[in-house]
Amino acid sequence: MSSSGDLVCSRCEQPVQEGVAFCLHCGTPFSDALRCMEHPHEPAAGVCVACRRPCCRACGKHARDAFLCTRHASYESYEGMARVFGSTDVLQAEHTSCVLEQAGLHPFVFSRARYPRPDVGSFFSFPQVYERTIPEQKVLVPFAEIQEAERVLGELGILNGGNERRA
Repeated sequence: MSSSGDLVCSRCEQPVQEGVAFCLHCGTPFSDALRCMEHPHEPAAGVCVACRRPCCRACGKHARDAFLCTRHASYESYEGMARVFGSTDVLQAEHTSCVLEQAGLHPFVFSRARYPRPDVGSFFSFPQVYERTIPEQKVLVPFAEIQEAERVLGELGILNGGNERRA
């Protein structure tokens, strides 16, 4: 419980509703009765935030800030969002984002340009000029929207299943 009396998850400190079996934000189970979907004799170590399946330690793991099943654990993730598409083509990434928005999802396009460190040699030499590398444009969606994003992109032939990228 927080100082205001609201319930919060002990792992991610996000607010949770009273009586829920697991945290929707990070997948932490709140009940010892929660069992793995694949191995019902095993207690759930967490609930995949992408597909909402309870998993034991053999079927899932904590990846950065959330619990993911083995199917979704390979996704790149950033602060509660997972990469569902990537391309070096800015327009293709923006188009993919628009398609997901039209489907009612909440995509975010992320790009981080990387510039190689110049070799300055000595105090009196001039830095060498490097060409800028082309960064990948990553289309991310909230964990809870991964399956719907895969379906939408798969139907349009933009994504061929899994966490594949098309450049």
